Amino acid sequence: MGETEKRIETHRIRCLSKLKMFLLAITCAFVSKTLSGSYMNSMLTQIERQFNIPTSLVGFINGSFEIGNLLLIIFVSYFGTKLHRPIM
Repeated sequence: MGETEKRIETHRIRCLSKLKMFLLAITCAFVSKTLSGSYMNSMLTQIERQFNIPTSLVGFINGSFEIGNLLLIIFVSYFGTKLHRPIM
């Protein structure tokens, strides 16, 4: 095997490794988001029953939580491209 073929094979292995790590990270993020959403909804139901809160207010609380996440994502996405990420 020549030097060029070894470099190509090493590069291919690194690309596959990066892809696998990305897929693992995105899967972990999806699972944690799903679990936290399920937990949040079950807690909202318990809070609604315990404190006798109307369902419309509980829906507002849940919507506010999602809008807060959206605003944070927009903020991080905008400044993540502008600022030095390792320092942040």
